[in-house]
Amino acid sequence: MTGCTTELPDQPARGGLAHEVSLPSMTTPEGNRYPGARTSFTKDPQGGFLWCERPDMDPDLRAKFKVMLTDNDPVFACSLKDLGCYHGEMGPATIELVHDRPIWQPQCSHSPLELKIQEEKCTVLRDAGIIVPSSSTKYAMNVTMPAKKDADGQWTDRRYCCDARPLNAATKPNCYAPPTPEQLFQHIGDAKWLSKMDCRAAFNQIPLAEADQDKTSFWWGGKLWKYTRNLYGLRNTTGQFQMIIDHELHRCKLDHCAMAFIDDILVFSPSGEQHLRDCAAVFACLRQCGLKLHPEKTIIAAEEVEFLGHMVSAQGLRPMDAKIVAILALQPPKTLTELQVLLGLANYYRCYVPKFSELAAPLNELTRKGVMWDESTWQPRHQAALDALKDCFWQEGLIVRLVHPGRLLILHTD
Repeated sequence: MTGCTTELPDQPARGGLAHEVSLPSMTTPEGNRYPGARTSFTKDPQGGFLWCERPDMDPDLRAKFKVMLTDNDPVFACSLKDLGCYHGEMGPATIELVHDRPIWQPQCSHSPLELKIQEEKCTVLRDAGIIVPSSSTKYAMNVTMPAKKDADGQWTDRRYCCDARPLNAATKPNCYAPPTPEQLFQHIGDAKWLSKMDCRAAFNQIPLAEADQDKTSFWWGGKLWKYTRNLYGLRNTTGQFQMIIDHELHRCKLDHCAMAFIDDILVFSPSGEQHLRDCAAVFACLRQCGLKLHPEKTIIAAEEVEFLGHMVSAQGLRPMDAKIVAILALQPPKTLTELQVLLGLANYYRCYVPKFSELAAPLNELTRKGVMWDESTWQPRHQAALDALKDCFWQEGLIVRLVHPGRLLILHTD
């Protein structure tokens, strides 16, 4: 695990702006300089995961982490062929329908590029045993390939999935939902050691009940294939996986040091030695139930990590630089859709802005029913509201302290 050190480069022009935007310096509300994220990581040449080069990790502790990570190498899946298959107490996933009528889509045509993508994706799924031939005469879906970000953050890749809308419309809903970010963050406290883990192709690690596999039949090359595992795009897939990961972490009594938002797991500890034990316990829990992690999306022993769009550390939460740059670059909207995108981005970070509702009120008025959009819709007071929000996000000390039971709590309402 003595791989080369990777320095995360600064972006010459943040957020793709035509001119460089410099962010405000990050200080704590008390005026102390915020230490910021460690930018030096070591990539394990065998496992592929990253871990932080931190000065408080002495050689003895580092050696213990090496041994622990080597011992838990089987918990990482380097490809879909290495993917785990859940065999815990929650059993296989099911698809319960509200009727027994056929749900059949005739095969539609695709462009040569789409056919190439489907061939590549389905070949990998077939070789991994995730899809097998289907003889269904009752169920058939087409596939869709919307754009998604590649490893460099560019929208050049495609997300291959089935068009399950007709099947979802007939599926009884699973009301189990992921926790909110606020619910998760309050568990972290002042933990100084953080590790972030990502379950590789998480939904494909959950077996699908054999009686329900025909319901996932889809077209590939003029023939029907079906899934043996759960798949992206089904109505209840997210809730089913969240239920499983919550159950397993609770079963292993890890609620005090680990939490999950769907396929992302955050392990948090007050000290290095405790973090070593906590990470080992989480790995053991996952291995017991058959779940595996994506090595290249796993960060071990960091002081600060990105989780659910926030930078998390012992100091609390701070916004991601890229998101702040995006907010500062927002232009006056010309349509309701553009305004909704603007408000959605700003609303996600409203916890950093006192009296956010009051500041954003003029903008929210434009979302009311009956507002007609033309050149005169955007008035000076709306621009003033947008500028005021930008000014708030530009301020120093954008840190949200996490609730600590041993400290004085002052409640500010919005």
